[in-house]
Amino acid sequence: MIRSSWFLTALLTTAIALLMAGSAPAEEAKENVDFEKQILPIFHEHCVSCHGEKKGLGKLRLHTAAALKKKWDADAHLIVVGEPEKSDLYERLVLPADNKKRMPKKADPLPQEKIDLIGDWIKQGAVLPAAEPAQSATAPPSTEPAGDKPAE
Repeated sequence: MIRSSWFLTALLTTAIALLMAGSAPAEEAKENVDFEKQILPIFHEHCVSCHGEKKGLGKLRLHTAAALKKKWDADAHLIVVGEPEKSDLYERLVLPADNKKRMPKKADPLPQEKIDLIGDWIKQGAVLPAAEPAQSATAPPSTEPAGDKPAE
């Protein structure tokens, strides 16, 4: 009887410990959101027809990280790092459907899981990929073979 009581106590203690470990905040368990793999596809699917390379309503273009960064540099309220509820980009997604500022306009709201993903990305720092190296401002390289150049 003492052995089975000890076993039940150990079993219950282990079960409680496992349950408590599984109840850690979900935010801690979330992986980092990848802009290019997870956020940019949402923008391409739902936003770039009005906020893309060809059409940049509100001077906002979302077709590339560089285009988003350009607007973000000019408008700090576009994305407030760590605070989606203070970020214009996020707020426009969660406004009531009848609000004229809600995005996307004249379309169904984004699915909640996509809105949550954008919110998570902002909470995690709204990390954009490193910018492409800028093209050199010097003249393009010559196409002449090196042996044909006059000596200086």
